[in-house]
Formats: sequence, C-alpha cells, structure tokens
Amino acid sequence: MYSRSFIKMKLIIFYLFIFLNLYSLCYAQLEEFNDPQRLFTASLGGYLFSRKLQGQDEEENINQLVLPVYAEGFLIKNLNIMIHQSISYSKLNDAELSGLENTLFRFSYNFFDDALIPYLTFRIPIVKVKPEIETARLDSLMYNEVLHLDVKRLTQGFDVDAGFGFTHSIGDLAFGFGAGYIIRGSYDRLSQDGNTASYNPGNSFSGTAGFRLPMGILSFGGGAIYLYSGDDTIDDAEVFKNGSEVSLYG
Repeated sequence: MYSRSFIKMKLIIFYLFIFLNLYSLCYAQLEEFNDPQRLFTASLGGYLFSRKLQGQDEEENINQLVLPVYAEGFLIKNLNIMIHQSISYSKLNDAELSGLENTLFRFSYNFFDDALIPYLTFRIPIVKVKPEIETARLDSLMYNEVLHLDVKRLTQGFDVDAGFGFTHSIGDLAFGFGAGYIIRGSYDRLSQDGNTASYNPGNSFSGTAGFRLPMGILSFGGGAIYLYSGDDTIDDAEVFKNGSEVSLYG
C-alpha cells in the first residue's frame, strides 16, 4: 500500500505535467496572438511565508510554501475557461500539512462585447486531508485572517458558484452591477472534543452595483455591496446564524 507522501508526490508530478503541457500549448498558439480568443495561457508561481508567533509558553514558527498553477483560455468563441490549483506545504513547529487545495474551474461567456458576462464556477476537492488533533492548531492558524496565508484550507467541500456581471456606459458615465450565489458543500472538521464532525459553512448570496464619472483630472464614483450568508452547521446543528451585510464605497 502506498504511503501518503508517495501519493502526494505523484499528484504534484501530475499537476506539473499538466502545466508543462499547457505551457507548450501556449507557445504553439503564439502565431494566433492577434486573436486573443485563440490564445491559451498558463503560469506557475511560488510563495513562501514565514513568521514567528509568540505563544503563552514558547515561541512558535509557522511556514508555508505554495506553488499555484493557473491556466486560462477560450474553449470556443466567447466561452472562457479558467483553472486554478495550489500545491502547498505548511509547518508549525513539528506539525505538518501538505497537499492540494480545491481545484477551481470557472466558465464564463461574453455577450455584447463583454457587456454581459454570466459565469459558473466549480471548486472540486481532489484529495481530502483527514483532520487530526496533532495538526489542529496549524489548521486553525492557516484560517486566521490576520496571517493572510495564501492557502487557508487544504480540504473543503464541493462548491458551486453562479452569477453574472453587467457593465455599460452612457457618454462619460460608466456603471455596472452583478450578482452571485454560492452553494457550499460540507467537509470534515475537528470538534472541540477532538472528534471528527461534518461542517457546512452555509450558502451565500451577493450583489453589487456601482458607477464612475470622470470630471476633468478627477473622477466621481461609488457603489454598494450586499452579502447574505446562510447558517453554519456542525452535524446539522446551527453554530452561526444567517445574516446580512451592506457596504458602501466611494
């Protein structure tokens, strides 16, 4: 039976193989560069995060290495696809977490010279990482918004995100609006007593609208964002109630 490390290494090699093939495809299509809808692009990046944290008893060191793979192009005229995946390795003292983030597939279609763009996004868990007590603190710190880690969860549920965006201009006035709905799948988390529990982060809806009007060397604009979040549940028991949030900007 193969070890976890061996399986993870095979997956990393597999994704690098995909990237190299997409990169070759990009070069093969350079002769069509004048038509951006016939060009497929791919990229591979790297991020390294390291920080010392002062705990109650001793100093802790948290590190994260992330290799994001990104590809985008047109399947047919006006139908765009974007694929994103991150390979990550995180370490807190002696605790380690490594694997693949949910793979993102995003499809969008351009209507009326990009004025109306509906989209459909899938976030698919490729490899599930079982939560363990030994890595519970590392898992919690990865999700901490203060640290701003690139990969916050290795394993999440199967998510579906659908929506649209619309933009238009009348003279110098440009305005737009959009909306989206996310159906989030459940995944395993550790409960406070150390047992594995099914966590469902709840579905959400968002809407936004805004405008901008140039006025000489300045511009005047503003907008609003509305967000509704559903109930969060653990083993079907509510832990966070639903709520709405409205933000204004200018």
